[in-house]
Amino acid sequence: MEKLLGPLWDFVKDRLSVQEVLLVIVCALAVYAWHQFHRTRNLTEFNEQERRRAQLAIEDLARLRAESKPIAEPTDRRRGDDSADRRQRCTSRVLVVEDNEVMQTIIPAMLAKCLSSVEVKVRESAQGALEELETFNPELLVLDLRLKAQKADWH
Repeated sequence: MEKLLGPLWDFVKDRLSVQEVLLVIVCALAVYAWHQFHRTRNLTEFNEQERRRAQLAIEDLARLRAESKPIAEPTDRRRGDDSADRRQRCTSRVLVVEDNEVMQTIIPAMLAKCLSSVEVKVRESAQGALEELETFNPELLVLDLRLKAQKADWH
């Protein structure tokens, strides 16, 4: 800072009087103060606009909540209310074709957790899946995209 101000001071003191230097300093401070005042005013206006936007959003949200209908809890449509319907409810049939032993355990467990009544059969080859398709008739087929290549005709 001294290296910058030193030559600047030497330049100014040789060409300007003390009164002129003080006048330049006062003008610079006035410009700085004016800038800070407008910056603060602009920030205050911006904050006020944001506060108004937030208030409008809160009012809109309250209005939408008042106008909306209550949402019923999601239920499994296959479940009936009385015991006779429960005995007749359908069972989802899922065939999982997966060659990884870990995934062969995880996928049926996830399906059992998500569905109230599910029958899952797991096959580890395309050929086994084709044989099972003839008798099981699944509603959902979960396939491993990276199943090891085998000689099976999927047509």
